[in-house]
Amino acid sequence: MANINTFAIKQELINFVRNQDIISTSERGVTTATETFNGDNTTVNFDVSNTNLKNVREVIVDSVTLNYGSDYSVDFDGSNPGRITFTTAPATGTNNISVEYDYGNTDRIFPDYPRPDLTLSSYPRIAVDISAIDTDNFGIGGTDAISNLTVECIVFDVNIQPLENKTSGLRNAFRSEAKNFYNFQFIYPTNVGPTIKPSDRSDEILNKNLTFTILNEVET
Repeated sequence: MANINTFAIKQELINFVRNQDIISTSERGVTTATETFNGDNTTVNFDVSNTNLKNVREVIVDSVTLNYGSDYSVDFDGSNPGRITFTTAPATGTNNISVEYDYGNTDRIFPDYPRPDLTLSSYPRIAVDISAIDTDNFGIGGTDAISNLTVECIVFDVNIQPLENKTSGLRNAFRSEAKNFYNFQFIYPTNVGPTIKPSDRSDEILNKNLTFTILNEVET
């Protein structure tokens, strides 16, 4: 039975948002590195040397940019964090595998919602989560189901202009890459909420909500 893997979807969403540089690497407190490896036509697992892997920007083998999911997977925080696993072993070569990624001890983009006790120095931030899954039967009397997932992104900042810029940048990024994800087929923006000044953050932080819909995910 194929079910919706919300964990894998959220990991892909977070990796995507971090790669957009809507919040810069310096603000996030991460460093971008590129490592090369030697293929041997047998090995499929390659571990980056830096700990605290946050996102993988690009994987290239023999000058060809590979696709996340179909060509390789990433262990972000599982049993082998920092491991790149290829679907097919890269061919034999010297430094013919290149992995560009971000790493660090902190970040500003998370699959959760900021705590009310965070200080001003913890912002700007972006929260990404799946807030709802709406499911219908896929055919009368069958066991298959079809679902739409609601993805919620909340952008936090201390000033209105950077808040609006980050909101627009995030929306445009998803629009331009709507069909280019692995764990789901299609995502599109459905709503941008008003600018809010939450009372639980001492009226000093502004936030804006964006919602996106992942359409027609089939469960069998």
